[in-house]
Amino acid sequence: MQGQNARRFLRKHPHKVCVAAITLPDDQFSALHHRRCGVRTADADARMAARSSAGARDNSMIGQGQYYRLLTAMLLHIGLVHLLCNCFSLNTVGPIVEMLFGTERMVITYILASLGGNLLSFSLNQASSMGASGVVFGLVGAFGVYVLRHRELYGKRSDRTLNSIMKTCLLNVCIGLIPCMRINNCGHLGGAVVGATVGYLFGPNLIKTRWGLVDQPLIAIPSLR
Repeated sequence: MQGQNARRFLRKHPHKVCVAAITLPDDQFSALHHRRCGVRTADADARMAARSSAGARDNSMIGQGQYYRLLTAMLLHIGLVHLLCNCFSLNTVGPIVEMLFGTERMVITYILASLGGNLLSFSLNQASSMGASGVVFGLVGAFGVYVLRHRELYGKRSDRTLNSIMKTCLLNVCIGLIPCMRINNCGHLGGAVVGATVGYLFGPNLIKTRWGLVDQPLIAIPSLR
């Protein structure tokens, strides 16, 4: 039944998940609305300081032992537009992953992708950041692994979906290279890698049997049995 539902959804919406990867995250909205390619305002600084004190990823604070910021950063956003964009993205890809993975595995992927994106950002990016875009890329990464693993099951639809995912991710990387946008590409990359890894290890692995499709993940989560 799970395979039939997934196949029916991909037949109707083969590229819908790719919209989720186009998200303008954390520092980008700050650049568009407050900095104008390097020109900061006192008001923008005050808002960023308030969000930083509330739980944004701030390397100096994390270095002092506030490790919870590696998770709370995904709950904060620069402004309403940033929040709405990430909500739209998560609403696009989240139901797909939940349908394929189940609620428990989707939530695990969600949390670990956020953690992975913020850990990589902590290691390589000194600028403070916040937002759920790393989660979005994590869910897209998990979905990409699912489609790649089941290419024989979905046929040409899987190739079109994978091609769209790669093009959309490449577009985001190119946008992230624009200096004034100040996009946290580390958060995207870390989230995508962790999401893909979780999807590979714990995600659905549908095997054809004479009784139909059976899910045999490489590592089964006990509560799902």
